[in-house]
Amino acid sequence: MGHAIFPDIIDGGDRYYEKVGARLAKRPFPRDTRIYGAVTMKCWEQRYESSEEVVRDLEAIEREQLAS
Repeated sequence: MGHAIFPDIIDGGDRYYEKVGARLAKRPFPRDTRIYGAVTMKCWEQRYESSEEVVRDLEAIEREQLAS
């Protein structure tokens, strides 16, 4: 996302990965309102079967942006 998933958990701090993993396991996931936020959410929800699907969605967003 380009920034901390959870601002209250300090990146690189004590048990960082454990804390982030525990919070993500509880859901709901943090909302990313930026242009690729829907792709991020689908990744977290494990709704992609392959990396090709991720690329396809990213390319579709890019095409939409270029067209507007």
